[in-house]
Amino acid sequence: MGAEVTDAEFLKLTFPSYTFAETTPEVADEFRGIRIAAPKRVIAGAGARIPVSAVARFAEESAHLPKPLWDSVAAIVVEISANRCWVGSLLDPNAVPEPMPTGKEAEEAAGGDDEGEEAEPESAKPAPAEAHEPEEDLEELDVGGVANMAAHVDLRELLELPGTPGSYEISLTWGPWASNTVRVVVERPREGE
Repeated sequence: MGAEVTDAEFLKLTFPSYTFAETTPEVADEFRGIRIAAPKRVIAGAGARIPVSAVARFAEESAHLPKPLWDSVAAIVVEISANRCWVGSLLDPNAVPEPMPTGKEAEEAAGGDDEGEEAEPESAKPAPAEAHEPEEDLEELDVGGVANMAAHVDLRELLELPGTPGSYEISLTWGPWASNTVRVVVERPREGE
């Protein structure tokens, strides 16, 4: 995000996504922590989005980062005028859940087979889905022992924000690390918008 990025560029993103994009904040080589960027203004309405682009950059502490990191990062959004606050994880709501146990594993998890009930034959059970490994989907650049990760999320959808007119201050946090704070103004549509 070298030159000033327009508000419209944020709205072109696919949410959630975890690859570096034009809206990803640039940070200096020595930077460690989380930095975020967001549009200055969005239009209120049913389809309104409140997009945030983030970059996380860690060095020696990267060995202890959870995988994927973004699932452990919390978003904090405060609507200034109404003094309302939302907090939630950046956990991807579209992530494929772990497969449910089948056969003997399922019986053991359920506490065994009840007497008198006929067990469903293995052939009638659906095949388990392949486990989703989110860390393989995330673009992480490790250069010189420094981990760089990007994320782009729609906080309105993720935190179920109202999307009504107001001024929202947004920050991200993970453990002792806190991002910068950005302000997004959600405005009423103007004539012709």
